[in-house]
Amino acid sequence: RVTLAEARRRVTFPVLLPAAAGFQAPDAVFVDRDRPPGGRVDLVYRARPGLPPSQFTDAGLLVTQFRGRLTDDFIKKVTVGGLVEQVEVAGQPGYWFSGEPHFYTYRDARGGVVDEQTRLAGNTLVWQAGEQTLRLEGQLPKEEALRIAESMR
Repeated sequence: RVTLAEARRRVTFPVLLPAAAGFQAPDAVFVDRDRPPGGRVDLVYRARPGLPPSQFTDAGLLVTQFRGRLTDDFIKKVTVGGLVEQVEVAGQPGYWFSGEPHFYTYRDARGGVVDEQTRLAGNTLVWQAGEQTLRLEGQLPKEEALRIAESMR
């Protein structure tokens, strides 16, 4: 667990934050500077009215970001009792996973293929923003997830 300023110093990409009201300041910030290459930042938001908790944690929303590329060849559209839909976030490709559980794969900054699994076991929006892949997970409807994602700056 680190400060937002420390997270920005430890990774090799710009850390983005939602500008949407109520989401500008995460309740906790975590960094893994080694995996994937270039590091990963997790922004955690506590559950609150309108942002229900995960059934496994008290978190209401998790926003993860790292250097990597989503591609049609490597996205695994696999869910159990859920649905995958191709979407756009600010003109960039993305995927909306509803239901649980699910996984996808991506190419990391070094070109390696990485399997990624759900962590909050909720609805998940995964999208590309330049050289970064972002993942937003929580018990949110697709429209709200897209609104928060499109506010990332």
